[in-house]
Amino acid sequence: MFHRILVVERDKMIRALLHELLESEGYVPITAHRCQVLNDVRDHRPAAILIDPFGSAGDSGWEVLRLLRSAPETASIPIIVCTADAMRLRDMPEDDLTLANRIILKPFDLDELLDALGTVTRRRSLPPPCHHWSDSRAHRPADGPR
Repeated sequence: MFHRILVVERDKMIRALLHELLESEGYVPITAHRCQVLNDVRDHRPAAILIDPFGSAGDSGWEVLRLLRSAPETASIPIIVCTADAMRLRDMPEDDLTLANRIILKPFDLDELLDALGTVTRRRSLPPPCHHWSDSRAHRPADGPR
């Protein structure tokens, strides 16, 4: 495949897991910090971006997403938001949520993440970003295994 995937994740363990997973599936993971995302996107031309847009107070990845979508050279790059903060997502304006092609809640299913990446990296032209999120936890039976 050799698709470069830009990974923007503050949690060191999740970042390492994503790096290992992506490499094992033939992707080329590139780690970026939020403050350098625009430069890294221009330098590496990733096939997709994985980002957790929630950080500490005043540290908004959503502003990064807005900048990426507003720049002609980066507007078409698929963005997959991976976050554990479902409550903050529910409070987000719809316009912000539509900046992502997919939203996947942590803890995420690895196959679900790989499926989303495979979908966005195989398409030549993507439909406009849409509000589609996934919470694989929602499909578990209440008394079933966890």
